[in-house]
Amino acid sequence: MGMLSRLFGRREKPINVVAPVDAGKGQYVVTESFRLKFRAAQNVPTSLRDELLKICCNDSRVSACYLLDVLEQPSGNIKFFVDLRLDDPAALHEIAPQMQQVLHRYPDFAKRFFIGAGAIDGVNADQAAYRRAT
Repeated sequence: MGMLSRLFGRREKPINVVAPVDAGKGQYVVTESFRLKFRAAQNVPTSLRDELLKICCNDSRVSACYLLDVLEQPSGNIKFFVDLRLDDPAALHEIAPQMQQVLHRYPDFAKRFFIGAGAIDGVNADQAAYRRAT
């Protein structure tokens, strides 16, 4: 087993690539499905993590936030993925720019980050960096 397989595990998880049909109404169509490997982010600076989670805490539409390392295959590059769980998927268009402003202050992450809403299936609830109190 290679080093990256040991770090990320053997099992790949499904992800759907979507395109907006009517983003204002949160309507999307799946354009492609593929499998990838991910894990809870390992090297996120505490200050970056705190700033991203503050955005989540201050927005009642965010029910959970996952900070993930995603293994890009076949290159082996590791990308940083912020996967949000939102009550209203259309809210991504308002929340993502706030997170992008934060991420751009961290050049190492700004070059390799993605933000999505419910894009990755199979993330365990206990992996959430933020979960709205119930």
